[in-house]
Amino acid sequence: MVAIVPPFYDASYASQSEHVTLSAVTDVTGMDILITITPPAAPSSTFDDGNKLIRAPVDFVLTIDVSGSMGWAANVPGAEEQSGLSVLDIVKHAAKTIIASMQDMDRVAVVTFSQDAKIVLGPTHTDDIGRTRALDAIERLRTESSTNIWEGLKTSLDLFKDLAYSADHSNRLSSIFLLTDGLPTIAPNGGHIPMLKSYLENNKVTDRQVTINTFGFGYRLDSHMLHSMAEIGRGTFGFIADAGMVGTVFVHAVANAYATYADGLEIDIQVGDGDEEVAKGLEVTGGFESVQTATGLTVSINPLQYGQTRDLIVKTPKPLLSTPLVITARCRPWDSPEMVSVTQRISTNDIPPQTLSEIASVTHHRYRCRFISVAYDILHVVNQGEEVPTSTYESQMATIPGDAKMTFEGIISDMEAALPVGRVMAPDAHGLLEDIRGQVVLAVSDDDTFQRWGQHYLFSIARAHQRQTCVNFKDIGLQGYGKESTLFVACRDEIDTLFDNLPPPKPIVVAQRQVMTRSLYRCSAPQQPQQKTSLASKPGFSMSSYNSRDNPCFAGSCSILLADGTTLKVSDMYAGVKVKTPKGPKKIAGMIKTSIEGGKVEMCEIENGASKLVITPWHPIKQGDGTDGKWVFPADVSAARMIDCDAVYSILLEPDDDADAHGAYVGGTLCVTLGHGIESDEGDLRAHPFLGSYPKVYQAFKNAPGIGGSGVVHAFGVERSEKTGLINGFEWK
Repeated sequence: MVAIVPPFYDASYASQSEHVTLSAVTDVTGMDILITITPPAAPSSTFDDGNKLIRAPVDFVLTIDVSGSMGWAANVPGAEEQSGLSVLDIVKHAAKTIIASMQDMDRVAVVTFSQDAKIVLGPTHTDDIGRTRALDAIERLRTESSTNIWEGLKTSLDLFKDLAYSADHSNRLSSIFLLTDGLPTIAPNGGHIPMLKSYLENNKVTDRQVTINTFGFGYRLDSHMLHSMAEIGRGTFGFIADAGMVGTVFVHAVANAYATYADGLEIDIQVGDGDEEVAKGLEVTGGFESVQTATGLTVSINPLQYGQTRDLIVKTPKPLLSTPLVITARCRPWDSPEMVSVTQRISTNDIPPQTLSEIASVTHHRYRCRFISVAYDILHVVNQGEEVPTSTYESQMATIPGDAKMTFEGIISDMEAALPVGRVMAPDAHGLLEDIRGQVVLAVSDDDTFQRWGQHYLFSIARAHQRQTCVNFKDIGLQGYGKESTLFVACRDEIDTLFDNLPPPKPIVVAQRQVMTRSLYRCSAPQQPQQKTSLASKPGFSMSSYNSRDNPCFAGSCSILLADGTTLKVSDMYAGVKVKTPKGPKKIAGMIKTSIEGGKVEMCEIENGASKLVITPWHPIKQGDGTDGKWVFPADVSAARMIDCDAVYSILLEPDDDADAHGAYVGGTLCVTLGHGIESDEGDLRAHPFLGSYPKVYQAFKNAPGIGGSGVVHAFGVERSEKTGLINGFEWK
């Protein structure tokens, strides 16, 4: 068989922008074309003090749901003591963080929505005076009644329509950040999405694209609608499963906005010799918006960030042996009054050999786009209607297509066969593979899981991979996006520190989130709660718990499997006892018993035959056996709830270089133990710079007061890094 070698570019036809480059390469068949647009790695200059890179001035509208349910308690899964803060308190803190990160040249506005929408703060420059006004406006926010998302979005867009005529608007990047924790209780005639499309068609909002970013908190969401709003607005949809994810989602969203190089990107793919078969047969994978033209396709891509490529896979109906393609990319940088463009012609002349890195890159993006397409196909089948009915929560019942899990498992098998064995050649592809193996397959494992969080997660993760943006620290496959952007990394780290270190909000009145029923859903506000002293009001309280995922432990009532096949309660364990691990019997070197103040903590309960595991939501557990098993978070398997529990326990086993030797069977489920040796592997959920380090954990044990022959030490809780919010020690009694 004669191998078809990939075409390359005809340099005589190339037209390169000074700032943007375009490259294209095909697979060995010549039928899958990878188009890569590369923006500048960073702005070309810094501010006068030389400490910060120059970025675009921004206009932000913070569009905040203040319906009654926003007053419910914002509990962090696995936290040993709840803060007494409401969901609105945490969102207000995130809004203050955004405002604190803005510069004098920027402008911010605040819109709230409940029964209707209100402009709480008009567009205001965030200099010292304006920043104070904005922070005061945020502080005054209180919960009200209903959820009128459309009025909130329309009012926000109206503000930009007015700003379009201001003298200094031409260079500005405009973004809406809309957050809601529920289904809309009031809908416009015709539906949200048709109304949004009609509004944008009939109103010149600005001379640039307004980016609409939407965020859904909790599980009672119309994620289909929120995602569609973000898709039309070329923004991101962020699913915030619990209060512990609020910080990281907003930190990444704002950092991505600051790191924007151009507010839109279009790619024309034209058939050079007029071959109609090829022109009509061109296909873009990955769910991108495209328009068929007489000679090819025009594809609309999302905003372009400094240092982050945009990669597109185009399929042709036949190999490009004689049919050249002319590819043109156009965008408008924030600091340019005009569009810039770059053109490349793919021909078959003087074909160079493909490099290993090019092969790996084509493979990665082929499967990235295939994953996105499959996820959207599944979600389209589930969401046949335009929107979820607003009358009752029970009406939002999603039944997953029967072949969904099998389809994703097919992608896994194909990726495993196609990718290099090691991660060196294709680290980002391996990260994507880990996400599909773990969270994605879990999201479609059954109707209950899919209904509760799986559908929201799929919308969010598919959108993030499509936009090639990192939207949180949790999803492994997203961590490669933006890592080469100096501006994104600097902004993310700065905002992350601000979120953790700004003074915590003062709790107002907090209601515990109740089970959603028809009668409660129709209520205008939750029942008034009892007030009590909150953790947030105590000196030294940090908001890092709302920007974190790590709290390890299981309940003492659980049984643990010993090496001889018998079981013992976790609370009865002591140093020297041998437990069963995947690598044979291992001795317990030490245990940490952490007391729970108040005797109640949020835990996940997982049934396993006659056994039951009671564990904190973000302590990795393994589902499945052997090589087919995967590490997941308990929160993705079982809903966390408050239970009676006096103490939780963590285990350190004897030293072993094999990470799999650091796992014990608790409640019939394999749970990771401390010091497993995986500290920074992006492809492993167990990775943690402190909890994964045997020397660090062992040294912490040695420093613990009162350790006796039992090897059990007593703790109040954990210590966290001021910079990252991650656990870096224990608070001993």
